[in-house]
Amino acid sequence: MVKFFHFQALENLCSCPQIAGYGNPASIYLLKGDIMHYRGIFPRDLFTELERLQREFGGSPSIRGAAPGYPAMNVGTTPKSVEVYAFAPGMTPEEFDVQVENGVLTISGERKNIVPPEGATIHIGEHFSGRFRRVVSLPDDIEPNSTTASYRDGVLHVCVARREAAQSRRISVQ
Repeated sequence: MVKFFHFQALENLCSCPQIAGYGNPASIYLLKGDIMHYRGIFPRDLFTELERLQREFGGSPSIRGAAPGYPAMNVGTTPKSVEVYAFAPGMTPEEFDVQVENGVLTISGERKNIVPPEGATIHIGEHFSGRFRRVVSLPDDIEPNSTTASYRDGVLHVCVARREAAQSRRISVQ
C-alpha cells in the first residue's frame, strides 16, 4: 500500500533534512513500507507533460479552441494611425458593431449559422457562428472621432487616427 504525505505531515515521521526536497511545499513523499520516496508535484519535463495532456484532451490548444466564434485579428500601427483587421468572411457590414470609447476599440456582431442542404451530412464543421466580441486597448495618442471602418472581401478594416501632436516630425536646427 502506498501512502501520500505532504512534507508537513512528515515532520513527526522523519527528521532527515538531507532528503531531496524536504521542506519544499511543492513536493510529495511516498511511503512504501519503511522506505520514503520524494516526488515533486510538478513534472521535471514540462513539455512531455503538456504533450500528454494534449493527447488526453484530444488536440492541441489554440485561440480558436479556447474562444470559439472569435474572428482572427491583426492589429498594427503606422505613424498616422492604428490599423485593425478582423477576418470574418460571409458577413455584411450591417452585422458589425464597432465602437471606440475610453481608449478601447470594441468589435462585436453575430455571424449566422450556415444551414446545409437537405440530406447533406457535415463531416467537419469549422465555420464559426453566433455572437462574438473582440476588445482592443488603444494607445493614448488616438483621435476617436477620426475612426473609420470598412468591410471588403471578408475583412473588416478599422482605422483609428493618431493625434497630430503625437506624430514625429523633423525639426531643422539653425
